[in-house]
Amino acid sequence: MITQNEEIKVIKSLVERFYLKGEHKSDRHDAEDEIKHFLERQSEISDKNVDDIRERCHYIMKHGHHTFDEAWTMIEKLLTEYESGLYNQIKESVKKFFRTNSDSDRHEAQERVRDYLKHVVKLDEKTGSDSLRHEIVDDDIHDLLKYDRRNFTEFEDLWNQIEDIIDWAWTVESEYVSKDYSRMSDQELIDTFVPDVYQKNVYRIDYEKLKAAGIKVITFDIDATIGFAGIWTPSSETKNLFLKLRDMGFQMALFSNAEPPRVKSVEKDLCAFYSMGHGGKPHTFGFDRIIQQYVAKNLGTELSVNQIAHVGNDITKDIQAGNRAGVTTCMVRTFGGSFGCSRLFYKEAHRVTKELEKRGIWRKHHERINDDQYYQLGEKQK
Repeated sequence: MITQNEEIKVIKSLVERFYLKGEHKSDRHDAEDEIKHFLERQSEISDKNVDDIRERCHYIMKHGHHTFDEAWTMIEKLLTEYESGLYNQIKESVKKFFRTNSDSDRHEAQERVRDYLKHVVKLDEKTGSDSLRHEIVDDDIHDLLKYDRRNFTEFEDLWNQIEDIIDWAWTVESEYVSKDYSRMSDQELIDTFVPDVYQKNVYRIDYEKLKAAGIKVITFDIDATIGFAGIWTPSSETKNLFLKLRDMGFQMALFSNAEPPRVKSVEKDLCAFYSMGHGGKPHTFGFDRIIQQYVAKNLGTELSVNQIAHVGNDITKDIQAGNRAGVTTCMVRTFGGSFGCSRLFYKEAHRVTKELEKRGIWRKHHERINDDQYYQLGEKQK
């Protein structure tokens, strides 16, 4: 009889083959199929969770831009995190709290999350980076259960939020949260996080200046940028903006970390030439995809990164991705406030903006008079 450890070794060999033999689609499919079969044999894992884990493994291999060792570390955690039963314990304790809404049950649910993190996200004793992740996740679970419970009428909606927070502890984005910004030089902070344009919203950007600078394509984040977080249908004001930009000669694309079906829905309403969900920002591979799609749709006409502008509200995702890729970055304030957006990422953005402000490099809020923090392309912050 084949043991569970032996099954995992088989999966590891298939994942390794995918990375070492040129990352061919057929090798990735072989690994994904074996992962699915392995998970289906684990009686404690529901069909939904089988699909979820397989999808996460697919994302790691297809979009993660990792080395084999980096990818396998994350995949192995996904395959083994159910062994101790900690994950199911979290769900049952959250379900109990959802029914009773008592402080004692909330504390129990939080404790189950802490136990799980100790099992899945091992503490790096040298840097303490995982300790920081534990702290952020713990705070966010606390806030969600204590303050936002009343916003959920269905348990599954609350559980989906809990899963998103827990997933974050091991995702490809975790490396950016563990960074100690105080150790970065002023120039590193400027090159990574300072946007070329900063305005209150997408309607106040001077698009004529972008056009004069040679920008041909403008990519937009969707959540909390062109509408409220969770947007499925853009407003008439946003539709009119896109019509105006098309009349100016721009082509638009959507570049979001949100789920692809929702991003595609917004794309259709705005007639963008391309949309990318699960974009993986602050990774930059999405801009490569956008360039490929532009070239394909414009009969081979070339497009360089300095002809692209990206508009978004998140300094750690949108601006970092754009600056790393070399595109013109336009930051706007969060549309509708932070409601519905991940507090995890806002805490991280807060750490960045505080460091920038402390060094006198850049500030998010006005200093002397209202709106003196905003500037257009080619201008400096007052």
